[in-house]
Amino acid sequence: MSTDVVSDIASYLATGGYGTVGTNIFIEELQDQPDNQIVVFSSGGHPIQSTDGHTILSYFDVHVRNTSKATARSKAIEIRDYLGSKKATANRQAITLQPPVIEYFGKDSMNRHRYGVFFEAFD
Repeated sequence: MSTDVVSDIASYLATGGYGTVGTNIFIEELQDQPDNQIVVFSSGGHPIQSTDGHTILSYFDVHVRNTSKATARSKAIEIRDYLGSKKATANRQAITLQPPVIEYFGKDSMNRHRYGVFFEAFD
């Protein structure tokens, strides 16, 4: 099992048809282009025991940016459902959602809307 959670998640999103890593799915950094993209960020986390006995490997966020607010939101919801409903996803025993489940970050200077979905990955 890889310890690089964000790369595993980016690859898993590509396998699920959400795009191509390096083209419109990126790791750790929003790109200037394309306007419409998905970025997987590590949001920290050190291995700690959860209440159910699994070790939390990492916390990560998936951000969706799009020129259409409705499309960005619907894609964020799709990704929430795609990752959050799975067990043994992307080489992980489980992935769960962290509240707030979906957050709107607003528009950037280029009028592109961004939503974030927050997760934790268990070993």
